[in-house]
Amino acid sequence: MRPSELVGKVLVGPNPYFGAPDAPNEGAVADYFRDATWTVADLDEVMQRKPEPGLVMSTVYHILGYSDAPVAHNLRFLLWQAGVATTATLWRPVISGPFSGCWLFNIRDRQVVHVGTGSGAWAAGMNVAVKTAFRNHVRGLRPGTVMGFSPSEYVNVGTLPGSTPAGDDFTSKEAWGMYTTDGTPWALGIGKITGGDGQPIGYYVLEARRAIARTWENIDGQHEDWL
Repeated sequence: MRPSELVGKVLVGPNPYFGAPDAPNEGAVADYFRDATWTVADLDEVMQRKPEPGLVMSTVYHILGYSDAPVAHNLRFLLWQAGVATTATLWRPVISGPFSGCWLFNIRDRQVVHVGTGSGAWAAGMNVAVKTAFRNHVRGLRPGTVMGFSPSEYVNVGTLPGSTPAGDDFTSKEAWGMYTTDGTPWALGIGKITGGDGQPIGYYVLEARRAIARTWENIDGQHEDWL
């Protein structure tokens, strides 16, 4: 299924940040991801199974027994951590988020990297450290083999709808980034749907935009978000 075909559908799977292992140390370039089977389901099916307020959904988010037999996809979720360049091998589609200014890189169609930066004065030193670590990570690679984009350039979270077509409010609206297995970059606008326990039970795909990745040579020291 192409990412554009996900619009109007709900990604249902385990909360990737729930029970995640300890994050790598600040300034590291290191693997930090979760593999899981995600279901692409219709909104009405998800809402029928959404618990009433106060009830617990537990941690079983992959929905079984749907009447329309929704399609299951094996996805790799690349976790975000401020001050860390988190990595994942690109042998299945890689999704990461949320993004509010960070960059998502593809190195030789083999490795995806989420360079986790922050905003504000408190993050200045941390941002310098993680960007320096990433520069060192890609130093010496052949020009044109490191590509990247900023998903929040393509998804304006402020203009995304605040609720589903049925009128159920999203807990949050987010920009996510994705690389398909052939290295194609996509930006997704996501509306998070939560259960009674506050844990996500689905991620409604509001929009999917084919992104244009820039070469590392045109990003480092050139793009305003990377200076």
